[in-house]
Amino acid sequence: NPAYGQGLRKYVFEQVNQNTTEDIQSYIESGLATYFPNVQGVVSVQTSPDYNTYVISLTYTVINTGINDTIQISLNNGQ
Repeated sequence: NPAYGQGLRKYVFEQVNQNTTEDIQSYIESGLATYFPNVQGVVSVQTSPDYNTYVISLTYTVINTGINDTIQISLNNGQ
């Protein structure tokens, strides 16, 4: 779905802290429920404040197919 995930870019220049980490996790979980109701996922957001980086891991299962996978995405401000 091309509309899913577009809002993650707004977090690239946000300060790396617990509030932003929780916002990212909630954003992803909400998007999964809205755009992919047939997917169950576990979202983990790790931070690296020294490098202004978030590492997002999504481990998911597609219901009724048994397909499992993990996707990992790094968000940083390019430094």
